[in-house]
Amino acid sequence: MLGNKPGEQFTAIIYSQLGSSTMNTAPLFRLVRNVAHSQYVARIVVIWSGEKSPPAKSRWPILPVSLPLNVLQNPSNTNGDVLLQAHSISQRFYPHSLIQTDSILSLDEDCLLTTDEVDFAFQVWVSFPDRIVGYPARSHYWDDAKGSWGYTSKWTNDYSIVLTGAAFYHRYYNFLYTHWLSPLLHKTVEQSQNCEDILMNFLVSHVTRRPPVKVTQRKQYKEQPPGGARLAPASAAGVCLLTKRMPIMDKDEGGGGRVSNRRNSTCKTAGNHEVEEKTSLTI
Repeated sequence: MLGNKPGEQFTAIIYSQLGSSTMNTAPLFRLVRNVAHSQYVARIVVIWSGEKSPPAKSRWPILPVSLPLNVLQNPSNTNGDVLLQAHSISQRFYPHSLIQTDSILSLDEDCLLTTDEVDFAFQVWVSFPDRIVGYPARSHYWDDAKGSWGYTSKWTNDYSIVLTGAAFYHRYYNFLYTHWLSPLLHKTVEQSQNCEDILMNFLVSHVTRRPPVKVTQRKQYKEQPPGGARLAPASAAGVCLLTKRMPIMDKDEGGGGRVSNRRNSTCKTAGNHEVEEKTSLTI
């Protein structure tokens, strides 16, 4: 699994929750086309979790014959698995049998990634197959005034989380997320319909003792949400930081946790992309 050389292709998992338009220019369809043009994609799977039925097959973009496109609406739940219940936000991390590649590209339906950005991030992931490698980054920190953990989306030189709305990771983590995490953690995610990306980050960093890897892009990575769309503001995500043991942080000598303020090491690569990696991670 993680110790082996990763494969040369990826499976794209697009989580659709907003009930996308069936217009040819809809963000979901544009994203499917951009991913389909990647030289590394093996399959595209759309997890359809909206209230509406998915578009008819004739409405989807025409893809190469060699590239399968699967749309899963309320996947089979014969074993009573809570992660496969209708509209469960954790469906995006379920180890579906359709995933045959080591690498998964996890995407939100309103993601704005171009084909070049997809290919670049995959090439970076091949060098860091045990990490989450992606574009949108966030930070969590200890708020002394409130006596609790906080969460911010501000653009700074530090980060501790890479959101799974546009990120690569190894499929092994889907198995751990589904079968290894505490049911109480799953319950927290399901009740809030949020924070699954934070939980996946903490899981990966707990297993690897390493931080995620951020790659840079244009500042806007998502379409502007339509009215009534689910948002994940810092205030909403902050309530998910409940654990007393944070896996993406340094430890003070007294045993308390603090977020690392070490600057990132940055490497520029072809195409004006950058890769950022924390210089250390201790637990």
